[in-house]
Amino acid sequence: SGVAYVAPSWLFVVSDSGGGASNDFLDLFDYLTPFANPTNLFSSLVSGAATTYMRQMAFVTNTSANRYYAFISESGSNRIARLSSPISQTASALNFTRDFNFAANGTCTLTTPYGVAHIPSSDNIAVIHSAATGRVNIFDQSGTCVGSTSMTNTPTGAAYHAPSDSILVTYSGNSSISAHNISTG
Repeated sequence: SGVAYVAPSWLFVVSDSGGGASNDFLDLFDYLTPFANPTNLFSSLVSGAATTYMRQMAFVTNTSANRYYAFISESGSNRIARLSSPISQTASALNFTRDFNFAANGTCTLTTPYGVAHIPSSDNIAVIHSAATGRVNIFDQSGTCVGSTSMTNTPTGAAYHAPSDSILVTYSGNSSISAHNISTG
């Protein structure tokens, strides 16, 4: 469902293989070695919901806090899971735990959250609420809503675009991509 690259050769992958939360995983692959043997970093990504439906992930390296953070949208439970681990150069030393769940607050709603993107210039997280009349929500890393904009045409994905300092959003309702303000969504 989601993937993030961390130098020099790691791929963090969140997967939802269906059939409930027991099939949701955060795995680590080293692309310099065969992909057949991933390191499982976290499994059963469930906390209070029978099915999470893992979607996309934003991965953040916070060197000042010495932490990796994985922000993963859970469309079945209408929240964003924040997993964290101390930064390490060896896979065996990584220890991801669920340390926070973002929920709807302020003007931010999380009905079927899907796309997630990290905004480096503000260190905030953009989350796409993927209903037919969806929203682009902007949260700080503690889960507080800092901005939200409603939209139509079923938004599904998000990515940060550095040259324009904006969030790019994909729409399945009209097969388009548009740019959004990083402060207000």
